[in-house]
Amino acid sequence: MRFDGNKYFKIGLLILLVGLELRYVETFVLNTAASRFVREKFDSPPAKVAVFVERFFPTTSSFQQQTFEPPKWIGLALISVGAVLILHSFVAKKQE
Repeated sequence: MRFDGNKYFKIGLLILLVGLELRYVETFVLNTAASRFVREKFDSPPAKVAVFVERFFPTTSSFQQQTFEPPKWIGLALISVGAVLILHSFVAKKQE
């Protein structure tokens, strides 16, 4: 599969919008089923995974629901990558 300008633009726009969403939303509250899944999978993870999860994706539990607070830098990083891909789409070859 070849990447042309249109595909770079679409992927860049999608990444940019996800980055904007992560910048504007402060917390995500998972429903009960998703909270149960997170608790089962990450309740007693190996030490390296636990450090990574707690450092970059802190979660707190309230009434059996997990709260996810994404760090600010993830949104900025995605916005930057999306903007670069969109700008690259203008100089990339278009599909013939």
